[in-house]
Amino acid sequence: LFLLGYIKSDFLFIRPIYLTALSIIMYLAIILTASRAGFISSSLILLFAVIKSRPSFSKIIIITLVSLICITIMYKNGIFDTLLYRLFEQGNIDTGGDRTTLWAKVIEKIGQQPVLSQFFGGGYWHRAELSGGSEMHNELLAISADYGFIGLILFLILIVTMILHKDETYKVRLLAVIYYMLIIISLSPFQYVNIGFYIIWILSLRLPSRDYK
Repeated sequence: LFLLGYIKSDFLFIRPIYLTALSIIMYLAIILTASRAGFISSSLILLFAVIKSRPSFSKIIIITLVSLICITIMYKNGIFDTLLYRLFEQGNIDTGGDRTTLWAKVIEKIGQQPVLSQFFGGGYWHRAELSGGSEMHNELLAISADYGFIGLILFLILIVTMILHKDETYKVRLLAVIYYMLIIISLSPFQYVNIGFYIIWILSLRLPSRDYK
């Protein structure tokens, strides 16, 4: 999005082609790593972005046709094989790869901690102790484990301030925040949530305003 902001809107076909190319590259990367949560989150945010832009009927047809062609080509070349295997044949689809089972155990352990630990957490990387050393795949729970309910509330306040902060970059920042939240409730993409959070904030402030009013 940052790069797209510098492409002059006078060039009618450049921006759509560039955006399509970036989307295909992104999907290829996610699909080839067979990240189920990454694939679903990226699909949802792109769908939301298209709907929010209120495209004309002709654009909807073009987007649909291009998507179907790309998906067909990738499917015929076996790009989806590992992802489909992980989704439907590997098992645990009802628990998200045992994610929900792990989350339930962590929530139970948080509830068994002393009251002070519940409110202020057990300190940096206490998550590993509560999860038995497993990756938690949910940064909201991870924050609760490390910094308790107080830390989680402070983090959610930061998210809310990003959503409520209205300026010329609001629309694109809103999409970034929604995508970010979709990712961190099912993955731990940055190992620690603040890194990705501030990357989004810094990039959103630097986006050229003329293209996002």
